[in-house]
Amino acid sequence: MTRAPITDEQGFIDALTGLGDKSGGALADALAAWNLSSVRTERAQEFARNIVRVLQAAVDLGNDPSTAFRYIKDYPIRSFGSKTALDMVEEGRTDDVVAYLQSLSAGYVG
Repeated sequence: MTRAPITDEQGFIDALTGLGDKSGGALADALAAWNLSSVRTERAQEFARNIVRVLQAAVDLGNDPSTAFRYIKDYPIRSFGSKTALDMVEEGRTDDVVAYLQSLSAGYVG
């Protein structure tokens, strides 16, 4: 099957959503094999890299990739005004999301 070139951010989200129906292992394999050069615009490439960074941070928390993707797409984060991680990436705040997820893996420090 030949993948159609992705030209925008929504195209990348749609492609990942389609992968979300696969088992965790199949999703991980598909993401590992993803060719970001098929993403045509510079803005879409940056967006795709940022989503993959956030997805990796969510997987590093111990989630399987499918669960991690649902988490970043659907779960509102109180610390970010109940926006999702995906909303934050769309606003250009990828570093904040990655730092937040990494702080969760470190556990409570008080």
